[in-house]
Amino acid sequence: MPIDSEESVNSLDDGQVRKIFHDLHTRLNISVDFDSYEPGGLQFWSQLESDLVRILEIDSINDIESATRNLSVALGRLVKEEQLSLTEPELDDLLNQLVDHYFGLGMLDVLLRDDSIYEIFVNNFQEIYFGSKGKMQRAPFSFLNEAHLQHVVDRLCARNNAPLPSDKNPVTTFALLDNSTVIILFPPVTPNSPSVSIRRVVRKPITIEQLVKWGSVSADMLQFLKASVEARLNILVCGYQGAGADTIVNVLSSFVPGDERVISIEYENNYSLRINHLIKLIAQNDLMDENSFIKLLALTGKLRGDRLFLGEFLFSDAYDALTNVSDNFSGSLLRVVAKSPADAVNRLETFIQLDKPNLPRTKIGNLICSSIDLIVYQERLSDGTRVIKEIVEVLDETNRDGQVLLKELYGVYRA
Repeated sequence: MPIDSEESVNSLDDGQVRKIFHDLHTRLNISVDFDSYEPGGLQFWSQLESDLVRILEIDSINDIESATRNLSVALGRLVKEEQLSLTEPELDDLLNQLVDHYFGLGMLDVLLRDDSIYEIFVNNFQEIYFGSKGKMQRAPFSFLNEAHLQHVVDRLCARNNAPLPSDKNPVTTFALLDNSTVIILFPPVTPNSPSVSIRRVVRKPITIEQLVKWGSVSADMLQFLKASVEARLNILVCGYQGAGADTIVNVLSSFVPGDERVISIEYENNYSLRINHLIKLIAQNDLMDENSFIKLLALTGKLRGDRLFLGEFLFSDAYDALTNVSDNFSGSLLRVVAKSPADAVNRLETFIQLDKPNLPRTKIGNLICSSIDLIVYQERLSDGTRVIKEIVEVLDETNRDGQVLLKELYGVYRA
């Protein structure tokens, strides 16, 4: 069921849910208690799984269908005997939570089932955050304890054939079946608890109407951006990490006419471009590799694309990227991490200076002016809302010092 930040998964609070779980353990004669566990949690969960297999009369801990049936009967008896006033949806939610805790990924399963959630962050067993509806929100639930979170991390890795994090290898990165990216941090990188970050590939792309409804962008801004894409202006989208700039690129891609061929190059598969005729290329972070960003850029001319979409690139890619856009493509979209449009320009200048230290500043400025027409700046506000904060025009000429000149077209001023 979709998560609503205004209310919990059901009307029961976390303490009531835990009490029901505890009472159910007592009635099922399960010998372990969620409040008593070893720090590592392995013995705790091993004993719990053994008890569940025995008491629920199932073949193995992986016999989820039979286990769910038998758990449903046991939960129904408990509710009746304790005369708990629960609605049918609340009972269903409790059963789903039990199945998730015992046989799945705990509260991660609740979030992963919701297609509207595009980011999940587990700071520790008590703090879970998720991105949905253009905001970062705290989940109204938590894992049962530290051992439960550790067990979920172990299961998550095992399900995806990923190495378990350890004190010698405390960072594990892998992809889920839907290409969502998972990063697990383990002590000593994190002080006390495992940390899990999941960046999802959105199954149901955020629509233009949703962005307007959430206040992420005004209708006139969108109309202007739509006209700019159709007029084949080159647009640089920037913002902090996590500000939602990739989402803006995805939305802008929906304005590309259906008969145009687009080539995209990324280091990671972050874009979910809404384009009919798309050639998606994934670059390797190795200049000598045949799939390096630079070599893929050189290949774009032979692929005869109408537009070029570029994900975040390294400083060594900047000169070739902007030169390619300036010389060979119009209507391109580029992505840079920056805290303002001016900062985005400064970063590009710095990237090019690092790669081409002998190139005069005036030529660097002229290259930026010739390759970028607009800069769209996306920001996450203090309340978690993601908004397009500014749209600026990159003027055709630099000043005498080679400085790129910007002109604000749209601005949103709220904290």
